[in-house]
Amino acid sequence: MNDMYSEFIFARPSFVEGMARIVDVGDTLNGYNASDDPDTVALMMDWLAVGQAMRRAIGEFEASETDDLELVC
Repeated sequence: MNDMYSEFIFARPSFVEGMARIVDVGDTLNGYNASDDPDTVALMMDWLAVGQAMRRAIGEFEASETDDLELVC
């Protein structure tokens, strides 16, 4: 499953930033994606993830039904 929607709030560090975090004793390199209305963005991302899961489930169901019809014919 693509976790793009659930990880939206977290910034993805580069390799160099990851290496710098090893020596970041003061925990000063933590970064997050900023938003004017984080609750609305989080709710939207949740529903996009639900929609993606529904599309995948419907596609799998339709594929299984097509396979069943081919066996009968």
